[in-house]
Amino acid sequence: GRASYRILQEALTNALRHGTGSATVVVRNLENDVEFTIENPIANGSPGPERFGLTGMRERVGLLGGKLDVGAQDGRFRVRALLPYDRTFDPGAHFDALADYLQAEHAKR
Repeated sequence: GRASYRILQEALTNALRHGTGSATVVVRNLENDVEFTIENPIANGSPGPERFGLTGMRERVGLLGGKLDVGAQDGRFRVRALLPYDRTFDPGAHFDALADYLQAEHAKR
């Protein structure tokens, strides 16, 4: 639940800080997993070195027994997290807080 929210939050924060345009977010509820895919354009088609945000996402996903794929291709950066499905998590309860956080991050730019 909360780990899913934090992974999504970090991926969107990275897209805001390092991307060059709008990010797209796709959330799919599979039978036993939830899949988040966050994708955004990047300058010169090349991301910088992996830093704390991606490392933290890898650790969270690993602790949950999930899978994290990150990388750049065709001028876009993609984060895809596949996590065991937590049926008690209500994403609607967290999206307002996430939107507020991202607006504050954007205001810092």
